Amino acid sequence: LGNGNSFRVSCKNYGRENRYVAKGALNGKPLNRAWLLVEELMAGGALELEMSPRPRSWDTEIPPSSERKSTK
Repeated sequence: LGNGNSFRVSCKNYGRENRYVAKGALNGKPLNRAWLLVEELMAGGALELEMSPRPRSWDTEIPPSSERKSTK
């Protein structure tokens, strides 16, 4: 990352049939959003995605930029 940290992305069960994200974890903690903050990336760590053959609604949080737009 240029700051001495590294960031790794891995996908469990990825394949031709399993191309949708079923759930995610950032540094071992459940991740209920389909976005990351720049600070999280730059801190380094690991993003682990579990893949599924069907789309699932695992991303329940709204990105901060969307929250700002919706309050105007």
